[in-house]
Order: sequence, then structure tokens, then C-alpha cells
Amino acid sequence: AASYRTPSCAVVPLTAGESAVGVLNLTGRTDGRAFGDPSEAAMLAVVGHLAGATIRNFHLYAEIQEHARLDGMTRMANHNTFLDILAQEVERCQRYGSTLSVAMIDVDNFRLFNETHGHACGDYVIKSVSRIIRGCLRNVDTPARYGGDEFAIILPETTLGESAHVIDRMHERIQSHPFRWQGDPLEIRLKNAFDEGSTS
Repeated sequence: AASYRTPSCAVVPLTAGESAVGVLNLTGRTDGRAFGDPSEAAMLAVVGHLAGATIRNFHLYAEIQEHARLDGMTRMANHNTFLDILAQEVERCQRYGSTLSVAMIDVDNFRLFNETHGHACGDYVIKSVSRIIRGCLRNVDTPARYGGDEFAIILPETTLGESAHVIDRMHERIQSHPFRWQGDPLEIRLKNAFDEGSTS
């Protein structure tokens, strides 16, 4: 308390609807007056509502932007985001003469999982495979759900041989993973094709 000029403080919740999204703490008034005047309390309540609504709107906007760029099931880049990032990487590759590889992967016989076990099983397969794919990549790589059971991966500064090594690692991890659905084992395999572009 000795660090402040005012012996009292005002604690204002920043609210959005029924939720609190933050807290505003005020103390140390330069004129030394205590907090507690009813007119000030009313003003601070308005400030709390306005600031809370602003923060909530910012969060909603960020969520909308994220949903527009990511696939809802896997949280990977979606098809359009993949194409945008690929165009940027190709331009960078052409400008600096670097190497760029792209891998296309899909789940072999994916339709059978939906037909045999139902679409919930198919969703489980997609989510599980996407997690394993992520675990095989670097932070600079971009995995995307290209559509349905198809995945696409952008691998900057990666040669064809290095891409093949990455894909082989994915195959090994997926084939050795104990996939199960409602107690039944699932055999999941990938099929893939990858290409390489370079200006060097």
C-alpha cells in the first residue's frame, strides 16, 4: 500500500454478456482521492462493459479467421490455405533458387472404413493419421488436409530424397500404430506421390 498514492483501489470486471474476459485494476490516483464515488463507479462499469465487449469481439474475429484457414477436423491448413502458402513458397523458391518439395498422401481404401464401421470411424482415422503426420514434420513444414482422406505437405528447403525419407517415416509410424475402433484393430496404410521443384 505504501507504493500507491491512494489508500483504496477500484477493481473493475471486463464483461461480455455473462462472462468476464479480464479485470481492470486502478489505484494510486495522482490527486490522492479515494475510489468509491458513485458516479465514478457507474462510469467504470460502463468502461468495463465496453472494454469487455471489445476484447470478446477481437477473440471472435481471431476465431473466425482461424476457422477460415484451418480444417475443422484436423486443425491443419485447409485446401485454400495450402494453395496460398504453396504459391508463396514457389515464389520464394524461384527468387532465391532454393529447393521445395510437395508430398500428396491419402489413406488407402479409406472408403471401406466408412462403409464397414461408419463415418465416426472414418473421422477417427483422419484425426489419428493427421496427428502422426504432424509428428513427422518440422515447424517450417505445412501439412494440410487437401480434401476427404487426402493430405498435402509443403516441405521447404527439402530435396526429393529428403522428402522420400520423411514419407517413409510416416508410413512406418502409421503401420506400427495400434489403431483400434470399438475394440477392433484397424489396418491403415498410406499411398502417396511427391514431387520436387527447384530453380537451381
